[in-house]
Amino acid sequence: NLTQLNDINSAIEGISKIHKADLIKYNGRIDQEGADDLIKLTSSPTNENVMLYLCTYGGSADAAFKIARRLQNKYEKFILYIHGKCKSAGTL
Repeated sequence: NLTQLNDINSAIEGISKIHKADLIKYNGRIDQEGADDLIKLTSSPTNENVMLYLCTYGGSADAAFKIARRLQNKYEKFILYIHGKCKSAGTL
């Protein structure tokens, strides 16, 4: 439904504005490919903070560390929101 999509987009924009944060949703296995994609995505931040919505059954601890380190280094504040399951490497 287009109305629901507009409502969701408005909510996302509001959250981003309130927290002065780029919003990233990571849903899936944590692996090197995902870490590389996230690093590319954050090459030019548009806000001073970042909010990561995470849902994962885990994966590579090395890739999870790279993701966390990247977000900590690129942004002033790193906000983590656990959305659903978060296991194994996702707990790092």
